[in-house]
Amino acid sequence: TKNLDLNGNEWTPIGQKNGNKFKGTFDGQGYVVTGLKISEAKADAFDGYVAFFGGTENATIKNLTVAGSVTGKEAAGIVGKGVNTTLENCHNKATITAIESKAAGIVASLDKGTLKNCTNSGAITTKGAWPAAGIVAWCNQNVAIENCQNSGDVTVTGIGDTSQAGGICGNLGRSSDVTNCSNSGRINTYSAEVTYDLDDITVENLEQINSTSNVAAHTDT
Repeated sequence: TKNLDLNGNEWTPIGQKNGNKFKGTFDGQGYVVTGLKISEAKADAFDGYVAFFGGTENATIKNLTVAGSVTGKEAAGIVGKGVNTTLENCHNKATITAIESKAAGIVASLDKGTLKNCTNSGAITTKGAWPAAGIVAWCNQNVAIENCQNSGDVTVTGIGDTSQAGGICGNLGRSSDVTNCSNSGRINTYSAEVTYDLDDITVENLEQINSTSNVAAHTDT
């Protein structure tokens, strides 16, 4: 086993949000996938979600690093749409661009699951009025985020109430925990307003969640 260079050849995501999802365990054993390329053309075939894994359920993804570029309606480096999925020691160095909706370094949308010891250093951008973040753009209920770090710039260019940007998470659902995470990337949003909603959210060790970067909140007024 060794590092894998895809040389910019188009990658077909593993698993599909509304089709056959990846439901096993993938251990990258610390190796790196470089030259990852997923273009907008793949999005429709994968229900809009593109990443190294398009869709996962009851799955574990660990010890994987990707580098390259990913573009789609909803885009991420490691997982597009995850359900009851654990991601551990996963790292994104790819440039991520969502043309319509959510964008993130590790997972675009997660419904129940755990993100642990994951990092993002790639630039994350969504052109839609939807969340973007270094680690996970959209968390539904019951997600645990532990010991994760973002150093990539995060930009939301769409204007609307859901134009949410964060270093770790764009939109954090109820009964979700964020522990010992840090951000050093620039955060840019063009939302009409910046809102922090912590209703029914447990954030443990808040003093250890460090945001050391400038936050630029651009309004449409």
